[in-house]
Amino acid sequence: MEDLAKKKAIRVKTYFSKTDFAAVAKEAQEAGFRRAGLKLFTTTDNFKVREKLVANTDGISKYLKFCRTQYITNLPKLLEAQAEILKEEERIKERKRELGMA
Repeated sequence: MEDLAKKKAIRVKTYFSKTDFAAVAKEAQEAGFRRAGLKLFTTTDNFKVREKLVANTDGISKYLKFCRTQYITNLPKLLEAQAEILKEEERIKERKRELGMA
């Protein structure tokens, strides 16, 4: 089973609404993963029968992989900061109780 995973890339389909796709494309462009000036959607000529609107996903997969890596790398810091915030909230609640404000 491991040999198969090493040999082939795994494809994951992700569905976005048009507004979410536009936001992700903008973020990818700002982060340098997508070239500036690319159209969000293009039309393809489907054997001259009818045109089909297709999303231009250039750079999106690299950006999403980057986001996942950054999230995993920063997760311990985020959890630590969240724990500190919760402690601070508890301290404020205790202080309010002492002052009779709660």
